[in-house]
Amino acid sequence: MSLRKNGKKKIKKSNKKISKRMIITLVVLLLVIIGGAITGVVLYINEQNRTETVEVVETESIPFKKKTVKDSNLAKGTTKVKQKGVNGVKTKTYKVTRWVHKDQSEIGRVLIKEEVTKKPKSKITAKGTYVAPTYYQPQQTTTTKKNSSSSSSNSSSQSSARAATERYCRSYANNKASASGMLYSSMPETYYRQCMASMGYY
Repeated sequence: MSLRKNGKKKIKKSNKKISKRMIITLVVLLLVIIGGAITGVVLYINEQNRTETVEVVETESIPFKKKTVKDSNLAKGTTKVKQKGVNGVKTKTYKVTRWVHKDQSEIGRVLIKEEVTKKPKSKITAKGTYVAPTYYQPQQTTTTKKNSSSSSSNSSSQSSARAATERYCRSYANNKASASGMLYSSMPETYYRQCMASMGYY
């Protein structure tokens, strides 16, 4: 009887030891699982909040300036574009901080470099300042006899007036033909004759 009782006591003790070990093992496994889950959550949150810094290059236009210069070869009141305006280009380099995730939205930026990669070209417009002098206009007069001194004086003034008119009409014709892109054609001569005719010649 004593042997049976001792055997039962040993079995109970061994069962208690096994149950304690199982409980400890289960607790350890549970802690490992919980710790792994927590670590995974922390890593996920860190990954979602991770940022990166990149360099971004952007360009912007530099408006051209407008200049007006006087030109004595152009008639007063007329203008002519001597140089077309061209916008310049400015290049800017930024250090941009943005989210790796969340659609890579930008958090902030800092300008680290700025330079003009293409200079603007000003628009230059010529403004005419030439004013034609008062020219002699030939008139129909009755034939009268004048003394030689007065006829000589009139002849001299007429020649001077005609020369001035020819210079004006020649400049006018060249400018008009140049403006219409027909400088190297027969148009300058046509304009010249029209001008002379309007002044009473031809």
